[in-house]
Amino acid sequence: ILGARARAALRGSYMVRQEDVIAVAAPVLRHRILKTFTAESEGVTNRSIIARLIEELNNDA
Repeated sequence: ILGARARAALRGSYMVRQEDVIAVAAPVLRHRILKTFTAESEGVTNRSIIARLIEELNNDA
């Protein structure tokens, strides 16, 4: 959330928009995701997990 707030501030806005959250999602979450052995063996990547999270965020909006 802080990354999205910082991005909004750089845009000159006090309001965080969904696009701010999406823009910082990958750099912020990439190193925080821990995959199970099953996910590793199936070739699931951190990038694909983040893409799915963003897709769900877009579906909820």
